[in-house]
Amino acid sequence: MSGFNSRCERGGSTGKLARLGSDSGAVMIAIGCFACSNAAWKSLTIRIQLGWTGSPILPHKFVLHCVMTAGFIYVLLNPAFPQMVKIGRTHKGTQTRSRKISSATGVPLDFIVLYDALVSDPIATEKILHARFAEHRVAKRKEFFYVPPKQAISALVEIADELRVDASKIQFADDLLPMLHAKFPNKVDPSIFSVRLAAVPGTAYLRVGRRQGGRDTYSDEDLPLSGLATPEVLTADDAAHNAKLLASLDDYSWIMVSNIFPMPVAEEIALAWERPGGKLDTLRDARTA
Repeated sequence: MSGFNSRCERGGSTGKLARLGSDSGAVMIAIGCFACSNAAWKSLTIRIQLGWTGSPILPHKFVLHCVMTAGFIYVLLNPAFPQMVKIGRTHKGTQTRSRKISSATGVPLDFIVLYDALVSDPIATEKILHARFAEHRVAKRKEFFYVPPKQAISALVEIADELRVDASKIQFADDLLPMLHAKFPNKVDPSIFSVRLAAVPGTAYLRVGRRQGGRDTYSDEDLPLSGLATPEVLTADDAAHNAKLLASLDDYSWIMVSNIFPMPVAEEIALAWERPGGKLDTLRDARTA
């Protein structure tokens, strides 16, 4: 439908709406913002003075509320052009995003994820980073910068520390480690003492605890897995769905979405599945039978 005179709280100058229905002088519409492409669309009931005529009558300075979700900011490098880095954002997981842009026919080599960080406001974080390195931008509408990787990563670490996800909004599932040990004996990295699924509105990731050099450390690691429930408030049904989904993953799936296995073990798993006559071939044969 048509645009309307509004200002998004995120700084966008134009709104977008679509009619969903009407009832007793009220119009149910969906609203979104062009500037906040990753904002969730919300259904709102707005009472108007007249019936629907193609565009509702709204206050002159109607404020559009965008529901922001946490997301990852990443620094990528392509070996084909190592003099530049790509700085962007995603809500679907950095590895997923990296694979998607690497699949383009015009990209000679796959992108490498140098670093990523989960932040509460990915749009603001991305804008700050792009502004900081504006003089080194390859092209105005591109996310590539002639910046040394170390410098880009340092800037992301600094900014991400100021825009951390509110701890009260992180919803943790039960520790997955007992299930992983039972399902994959002697395969999980022995330095890992905890693996928990963390969900925030719009995304989910793994919080992995590792004991290294006598110290316990935690890292938030991208989980590029589709199908996970990440609503505003995680219900018991959502948690059960996520637990069931994670428990259904085989070892090959885990090496594709995480780093819970040491590299030699991951290589052995990949070989067992990918070799001629291996598990992948067996699975394909079973599906075509």
